[in-house]
Amino acid sequence: MRFSEKLVNVYSMIKSDRDGDMSFSHSLKWPVEKQSSIIDSILINIPLQTFFCRHDELNSQYKVIDGEKRLASINNFVDNSFPFQGSIYYPGLRGKYYNDFPAKYRRIIDSYILTFCIISEASDEELRDIVMKLKY
Repeated sequence: MRFSEKLVNVYSMIKSDRDGDMSFSHSLKWPVEKQSSIIDSILINIPLQTFFCRHDELNSQYKVIDGEKRLASINNFVDNSFPFQGSIYYPGLRGKYYNDFPAKYRRIIDSYILTFCIISEASDEELRDIVMKLKY
């Protein structure tokens, strides 16, 4: 079993998802307020927790095993699935969708760096054990 770290900006993560290089469930959703909170964290540059992925060497795909809801929240916002709920930092953006954000805020989101821990050469049993440890 091997672990490696990969830094990816939001724009590249969205592209990887659309190209089929990354797999995560888009149907896993938090309430809009919580999804919007993730976007607020990105805007004020609070580091998000590391995302954990299993690398499937057979088809060169990354399967997210921890952080799916956070990734789905980012992806949903960039896809204009919900409006930003506002914050004490950016009250003027309340009710705006990603496409309605001024370009400077879209650039902040697109260039935000996400940290991925890539797990490769792990058995299903080892992977289950890792997932359990992440829940502690």
